[in-house]
Amino acid sequence: MCRSTVLSLLLAVAVAGPLVGASDDAVADASKPPVSIIAARKIVLARVPGTIVNEKLKTKHNKPPTWSIKVRPRGMPETSDRLVKVEVDANLGTILKVKDVKARKQEDD
Repeated sequence: MCRSTVLSLLLAVAVAGPLVGASDDAVADASKPPVSIIAARKIVLARVPGTIVNEKLKTKHNKPPTWSIKVRPRGMPETSDRLVKVEVDANLGTILKVKDVKARKQEDD
């Protein structure tokens, strides 16, 4: 091999090395939505003041990730089965849906 070919190969390996690591980081970050759960909580509680009783990140194929957060509205007794479910776009931080729901037994415990 000539010297320029060896140098080209070394340069290619040096450049490709960080790209492999960067792609692994990009894959890990892809599962992490831009709007954190902390930000989503603030958005929801500004709309429906109360106590959060359940929260989860919903991901569906071909749909943006959505934070689904259930709140017991302020002033509502803990024995009440009324909750408000708020869905927040995890990419944009906008409220997609607000609706009344009944609490499940496991959420009350």
